[in-house]
Amino acid sequence: PPATHPILLDDALLQRYDKIIDTLLRAFTASWTALAALITNLDQPGLTAGSPAPRAPKDRLKAFTLDFDDACRVQQPCAVPDPELRARLRALVHGLVFTPYLYFYNQHQPLFSATTTLMGAKQGSKYHDPDYIEDAINRLFEG
Repeated sequence: PPATHPILLDDALLQRYDKIIDTLLRAFTASWTALAALITNLDQPGLTAGSPAPRAPKDRLKAFTLDFDDACRVQQPCAVPDPELRARLRALVHGLVFTPYLYFYNQHQPLFSATTTLMGAKQGSKYHDPDYIEDAINRLFEG
């Protein structure tokens, strides 16, 4: 329709659309926040009093790796055709997940050595490096 089409100028419709997007973003944020809590240290901002008790870094990294892969597998096929919304979602995930992951990675570098794996075998690392995490986030919502 032409840009002057009345439905495009309806403020009430735009407000409802924005409200739906905000509701979905809150739900979406909650799922990624729970994932990020697995690798957020107690001394890092963002961990609340209701967060789960701390676990050993290796256990937290294992849980994060498995849950991150699952989240990406579920959300990778989702397409967000609006480039601004897609960029907004990726930026949100980046802030919630990548930033704490990079901090965790730098604090627990020995866990990422080539001799450590999820099951403790000496076959090479099965944990993701920060570049992998960032690339996976940048591929989200392409459909």
